[in-house]
Amino acid sequence: MSRQKQRERSQHAVDEAQSALGKAEQEHTRRAAALRFEIEPIEEKLSAEEADWDKERQRLKAALRRTAESRIVRVTLARLHCRATSPALHSPLRGQ
Repeated sequence: MSRQKQRERSQHAVDEAQSALGKAEQEHTRRAAALRFEIEPIEEKLSAEEADWDKERQRLKAALRRTAESRIVRVTLARLHCRATSPALHSPLRGQ
């Protein structure tokens, strides 16, 4: 086989490889664009869900704080009431 024929075959192989690469790159670009089109609404939904969760978490934490504070007040009032109604139970001389 002549050198000229070898060069032509080699060049043909390079051309085919470049063509295949170009086609594959176009297909990748098309698929990636389709995925981005699908991802954008999901990301928007995720952002909205995160915002909703932040609001809900803050609301629940505030309710928890109010409940805990209310419990502390109730326990304190109950202890004060107990002392007021039973002073002997809390006397420093108790147990002597």
